[in-house]
Amino acid sequence: MQLHDLENKLEVGKQRTTVIDEKGQFQKTINEVYASLARGNHLNQVQGDERLETQLLPHQQEALDLMSQREDGPVSPEYCLWKSMGDADKGWYRHDITKLKTRINHPETGGGILADEMRVGKSLSILALVTQTLDESLRWAHNLPVDDGEALPQTTKRSRATLILVPHLKVKLNVLKYHGRDRKSLLSKMDEADIVLTTYHTIVWETEKRSSSGKNRKPNPMQSIEWFRIVLDEAHIIRRQKTTFNSSVSKSKSRSRWCLTGTPIQNKLDDIGALFPFLKVRTFDNITTFRRYVGSPFNDCESNERRPLAIRHLTLLMDSMCLRRSRNLLHLPEPQNRIHVVQFSDEERDQYEYTKKIMKRALQQRVNEENQNGLRILCNHGTYQHSFSWTNKRNLMDEREDALCSMGNSGEVKCSVCKQCMPIMTKSSFQTYPGICAHVLCFECAEDNNQLMRAQGFELSGCPICAISGAPNNGCGPNANTNTRRENYLRNIGVSSKINALIRDIQVDLWETKSIVFSCWTNTLDLIEKHLHECNITFQRIDGDVNFSRRQRILDEFSSSDSKTPVLIMTTGTGAFGYCPREVMLKKDTNMLSSLNLPSANRVFIIEPQWNPSVENQAISRAIRLNQKISVVVTRSQQETKIEIADIGVNATVQMDTEMLYPGYGISHI
Repeated sequence: MQLHDLENKLEVGKQRTTVIDEKGQFQKTINEVYASLARGNHLNQVQGDERLETQLLPHQQEALDLMSQREDGPVSPEYCLWKSMGDADKGWYRHDITKLKTRINHPETGGGILADEMRVGKSLSILALVTQTLDESLRWAHNLPVDDGEALPQTTKRSRATLILVPHLKVKLNVLKYHGRDRKSLLSKMDEADIVLTTYHTIVWETEKRSSSGKNRKPNPMQSIEWFRIVLDEAHIIRRQKTTFNSSVSKSKSRSRWCLTGTPIQNKLDDIGALFPFLKVRTFDNITTFRRYVGSPFNDCESNERRPLAIRHLTLLMDSMCLRRSRNLLHLPEPQNRIHVVQFSDEERDQYEYTKKIMKRALQQRVNEENQNGLRILCNHGTYQHSFSWTNKRNLMDEREDALCSMGNSGEVKCSVCKQCMPIMTKSSFQTYPGICAHVLCFECAEDNNQLMRAQGFELSGCPICAISGAPNNGCGPNANTNTRRENYLRNIGVSSKINALIRDIQVDLWETKSIVFSCWTNTLDLIEKHLHECNITFQRIDGDVNFSRRQRILDEFSSSDSKTPVLIMTTGTGAFGYCPREVMLKKDTNMLSSLNLPSANRVFIIEPQWNPSVENQAISRAIRLNQKISVVVTRSQQETKIEIADIGVNATVQMDTEMLYPGYGISHI
């Protein structure tokens, strides 16, 4: 590598650090906006309907009060955006942000945003609203006198049901799952349903197919219904207004609309701005208005006056439409953070320096410029690592797991065929395949291929992309030859100071607590597995090879109070996002790791640092639960330096401080 090439890479690193600093300031400002919201301080505790089996916590009762106000009124004048004017303008109303004037007293009802942090219980809150309004929804559906006084258009059929997209609910109500190939047969049963569950891609699929069928297109059954209520779970999925997700759900008709999201603002203000058009917020039902009064002035770095005004506008909007509370209101015990510094053995130090010298020489020849993980993996495996293993292409299972762990803050994955981006947290939006296959197919590509194969009389088996290569078992599936891969990657004997330290930590109070160990590499799990076997420690393992049904059995067994398994090892991506096939998305408890319940002191080990710290936080949060009494002990790697050097290139990795590359477990904060 020439000197100017190295300088260019380091300059990219500086630019990356600048972007990180800007994002840090952005997030700090957004957190300040969240902290300034006052609506939650002026709510009453409303008891849930007797038909709701689960007792609401006080903060969920307050959420029910806000949602009732936002649906049927009255909304406190303090949180109305249309203000009554006096004196000479008496009888007029002025919008507090746009300053538009009108003689019409616009009702500020129709829904809003429930934006509590993850684990606060948004799903139960919306379920309480559904049960509370069951009788009212029935009157509304039959066009009997209700508060809105609207007449039923002849072209539209009203449904008393609440349409929920991508839900995870448990309730003894009449629930209809509108999903799958036979969903058309369910249309006649919708009149009997209290809740209709469907996925974003089902709505998109029907909208797009009928839009492309020209003059003979059939009406979209879901959009020919006027729903009593539409609820978007994980509503940040529609944060980009020009996507088919946003346009499809926005076309649906309903009396009221709600967005549930723990991350209403991720990277930019447009994230929440795109929700207002779906909510039909008057004057802000177009993203252009939001950008004019909030987005553009907020991003105006040259003006010292416009950003504070934008922050005021954003605060007014959110206090009017949104309820945001942190997990602090649950008074959960704070995680205990510990630092464990691990030193190289002499043998590991020699191999590390030798490998670093070889990699530097390879860089000078512009060879393997994309291999940035060699030294990080060596820090895990020590002398179990073959000297030249970093030159080999990584196994496909690690490619898939790393695709999850290396994602940016946008939390998206690309379809391997059409390359469209899909939100990773919406597990129903894409399909993966068991075994070591790294491919991901969006709902449309997978469904089109499945229909074609069925029409041609082929049996559906494995990944259709792998099938092109003619690899045995399509290169995937439970029978894929992973044992050979594992045996060849690591030596049978060696030294790994990091894994030795991990095992010593696990053995402390082994049977009085439970430990979850995360690594983004399956080869590292192989080495941990080897050491656990040698120490006769019982454990379970979850990675991309474990299908959904077995994964659930492992979690159930590990979570039980009488479990004989004190250790669970799993890939970080699986822990963060719960990878599972599309076909099982609407089954109960599909958010598998969110129901993980550990009855004793919890311990979480993060083996190596991640370029995306949010992946680690997401995995760790799986062990933090409602009504938790005992602190989670988290041991993981420091993040600050690692973040700054992310994406600089291999040369920066080679020149990283050895202690950072080989951090053992050290931890900064959660």
